[in-house]
Amino acid sequence: LSQVPCQENLPVKPEDSYSFDLGTDSSAVYQGFIRLSSSTNTLSYGWVNPDNLQALERGEGDELARDFVYSDKANTVEVKVKNGTWAVFLGFVDMDQARDDIQVKAVGEVGLSDIDIEERVPLKESIIVHVNDGKLTLEFSDQGGEDPNWIINRISLFPSEDELPCELDCNGNILDSDGDGVCDTNDVCDGGDDTIDNDEDGVPDAC
Repeated sequence: LSQVPCQENLPVKPEDSYSFDLGTDSSAVYQGFIRLSSSTNTLSYGWVNPDNLQALERGEGDELARDFVYSDKANTVEVKVKNGTWAVFLGFVDMDQARDDIQVKAVGEVGLSDIDIEERVPLKESIIVHVNDGKLTLEFSDQGGEDPNWIINRISLFPSEDELPCELDCNGNILDSDGDGVCDTNDVCDGGDDTIDNDEDGVPDAC
């Protein structure tokens, strides 16, 4: 059986960011990430009610894909953060079965719903969240379907200005291939400098 490739497009990590690898108390943790198991409940981060959670290690895939936390009951992760705007990146994958109808509430409001995950196929989702009480909360639940459980493999939180930050490839390289300071996902002139517009026509000169 082939393994899921490394989870591409990890965002750049600015200061005061948080990246959690969810799984068991003893499973391997992705480099630079913090373990968040089904029993984690610290003063700074953790589950509000860890008693109804479980974790599973599939033993296949990289550190972010091989294990996860899951439950058939709603539960909330709470992280103490600075007030402001945050970009939330979530990673989902199960190497053994499909999952369906997962919902995520961010700071009390539905941010994602009807999340379906194909077996062995990583799914990445992102949400922009505004925090004003020093706590970023994410509630995970399952809304029905064939499988009764929600799962979560990865949670990353990044300070943001209402935009998602640039991303990294699997080798840790910033995805700005032409080096103009504009993320590849937002590039207008691929291979040219988007920041130069000498004729002021609103279109980069390199286009």
